[in-house]
Amino acid sequence: MAIVKITSALAGSPLLFAAPVINQLSALLTDCNHGYRVSGGYVKQGSLWNLGGAMFMANSDTAITGTRSDATTGIKFTVSGDAATVSYGTDAVTWIGSQQGFYDAGNNFYYCGGMIPGDLPLYNGELSLVITAALAPITYTKKYAYKISKTGIYRVKIGVTGSIYGGNPRHTGYALIYINDNAVGTELTNTFGTIVYQTKDIFCEENDEIELYFKSSSDDYYGYTDFSLYANIYSGSTYGRVS
Repeated sequence: MAIVKITSALAGSPLLFAAPVINQLSALLTDCNHGYRVSGGYVKQGSLWNLGGAMFMANSDTAITGTRSDATTGIKFTVSGDAATVSYGTDAVTWIGSQQGFYDAGNNFYYCGGMIPGDLPLYNGELSLVITAALAPITYTKKYAYKISKTGIYRVKIGVTGSIYGGNPRHTGYALIYINDNAVGTELTNTFGTIVYQTKDIFCEENDEIELYFKSSSDDYYGYTDFSLYANIYSGSTYGRVS
């Protein structure tokens, strides 16, 4: 099963001639109350897509191929004949007003969702003391999590300190962005007592959980982590990664 074009052969009879229109109206009725278009690594069954001016429908939950990372810019639709495949893409995209969508240089449609990186705090500045003593997570352990309700690109800011004793660096602190318990960011490390930050723009799907994971280089750690999440609702044709 796949994402297929909604079409029908034309004929001279008025009834047959109207068949493509009837098929498309039926598809629109199916999609008008859609909930999730994309969730859990799938384009959801029944969702409609305008791909280069043609109507396509997912006739089943269709898996998105590839692996998400901090370079993902959206979900790429690649049309071949009357079917389309979907993958996590990393290309730069441009808004095409006549198609009301984002397309890459190869004219492939990108679904980027409705959120863009911005300064609206969704989960802001949770600075937390980590005292591990003999119970340190020397392997990555989840510290924070935020449930995503709308597909889009979110700005994630994480911070971490090293562990300081007597004014001297002692142990290294590590922090990493995860989605659904899978790493997507670049590891942030710090040996010193002053917190350092990393900001990434991360593509998320509805129902994703975006997370901060932490570990230290030793089971004797005293330091801090920080986690913030920002976005703006998409309201125009300006979109995409800004850093």
